[in-house]
Amino acid sequence: MQLYELFRLLTKEIKDFVETLHSITGYAISHIYRWGEPPRTPQDTIATGSHIPAYIIPIISKHFRNNILIQKIAAQCGGYFLPIKSKEIQLKEVREILIVVSKRMEVSQKLVAVISDGKITKKEAKELLPLLIENVSDTASIINYLEGIANE
Repeated sequence: MQLYELFRLLTKEIKDFVETLHSITGYAISHIYRWGEPPRTPQDTIATGSHIPAYIIPIISKHFRNNILIQKIAAQCGGYFLPIKSKEIQLKEVREILIVVSKRMEVSQKLVAVISDGKITKKEAKELLPLLIENVSDTASIINYLEGIANE
């Protein structure tokens, strides 16, 4: 899902979303609605979701308690957005997440190195397969942990 599609989803799901955003930011309501539209041409990014001003994203997150746009941007950058809901965050859990993310980066780097020549040999496939399978289970554990936080 593209950023403009997520923005459009917020305009539909959150009551008075556009009007409230207008009162907070001063942007015209019609301009805010354009952020939920796809670009008309590849060069058209000024008034569409691909060009939502960066400072608007944390305003949406804080005011509407919705992190979907920040999570999308983090994912596009290859990262995660982990909201901290209390000061009692478990350092052990954060450490575990960082270890998994570090492993994932290592696997990604190995994968890029292997496919950079445009082919994967049988030996390379045998070396990569266990790493990717392990990475999937680690990623699943992060997802379960984050879902637990999100559903508290």
